[in-house]
Amino acid sequence: MIKELILPDLGEGIDGAEVSEILVSIGDTIK
Repeated sequence: MIKELILPDLGEGIDGAEVSEILVSIGDTIK
């Protein structure tokens, strides 16, 4: 499953990123 995430400005010359690990479980609350 592919989801698009909006990231903050990562720095000069960096226009993208790849998520390699997700550290939350289904049902977890993220603040």
